[in-house]
Amino acid sequence: MNYTKILLKHFASAKHLYKSETLEKYIVNNLDENLKEHLLTIANYCYKRKAINTVLITLLVKKIKDSEQDIRFHQQGMDNGFSGRTIDTAYITPTLKNIEYMGIKRLFPYMKESGWLTRSLEQPVPYDLQYPGKITPKLLKKSFLIIVDAIEEKNIDPGIVLTSLLGLILEQMTRKAEAVKSIMETNTATDKPHIDIIKKALEAHFNYSYEIYAHGASRLPVLALEAVYCCFIKELEAYNGCSIITQRHTGPDKHTAGDIDIENNKGEKIESVEVKLGIKISLEILEDVKDKLNSHDDIKRYYILSTSGVDVNESIEISTNILNYYKTNSVEIIVNGVIPTIGYYLRLIKNPNSFINNYNELISNDEDIKSEHLEYWKIIQTKLLS
Repeated sequence: MNYTKILLKHFASAKHLYKSETLEKYIVNNLDENLKEHLLTIANYCYKRKAINTVLITLLVKKIKDSEQDIRFHQQGMDNGFSGRTIDTAYITPTLKNIEYMGIKRLFPYMKESGWLTRSLEQPVPYDLQYPGKITPKLLKKSFLIIVDAIEEKNIDPGIVLTSLLGLILEQMTRKAEAVKSIMETNTATDKPHIDIIKKALEAHFNYSYEIYAHGASRLPVLALEAVYCCFIKELEAYNGCSIITQRHTGPDKHTAGDIDIENNKGEKIESVEVKLGIKISLEILEDVKDKLNSHDDIKRYYILSTSGVDVNESIEISTNILNYYKTNSVEIIVNGVIPTIGYYLRLIKNPNSFINNYNELISNDEDIKSEHLEYWKIIQTKLLS
């Protein structure tokens, strides 16, 4: 049986146990309480630390297929080692990416290419209890290494561990799926909400103190602006035939100029948007944008938008710098707050409800948005937009 079939077989078993409400009994009967807690830690961080999740699943699948392999030796260059990254890239990540659950695609947490591209996991030393990689938080590192150690030193059945882990991850997936379905049910609103109410709702969504997934909140204002551009493309002649290119917050991409690029039907970038959450626009940020523009000579308008606005101590110098740059390069750089910009944009579209529906769909389908973000948006909708 190949790696893909092994993974799908154990996912099917986990799904059956979860749906029949016998997962807890299965884990209790087969694993000690200590190991269960470590698996629960991995599952609780499955969306926030996807690399650990993916690497552990890969190691377990490898052990199931090849029981003689010591999975601590995860690189080909190690004595008696194997290439975990190759197995992950070719079989595990593509399989996780294509899993559909509760009618929703790409719900399972997965990496773009491989968990081994994460610096803290790619070090050429075994995954033993002394592994030096800076996996954070420390609790997660401890759980990961103890699980791997238990497989090799205590002969724990890797199939039972994999099924249990996938079942616990299903709890997280179910929570997100239910949040997605709940939000999408609100897509039928007919009343025209006041723009100031929408601004208040978005501000609350962006700035809420999320308990676990605070980092994912930086994606929210990007998706809100993308939702506006979706309206523009349908309604405004200036954007007719244009397409939206967005960049995930997983690292730099030399092909994109901002978090959002707008391309015309010739493939030329006509404008770009850089979005900051909780960071004031400063001269340093402006200089970074100017560096990006050096390799994107087709862009004539670039927005730098922040939920915290412009640094007042540098605002005059920023304005002067922008004007001088325009005189030299004929590129218009615009700095402003995210919420004021969206408020202005919403006045240009026919019905703000189209924006809300777009935002609902984008946050529901985005890989970086977690159930916590979705659940709070549902609360905001109920209080402000119903």
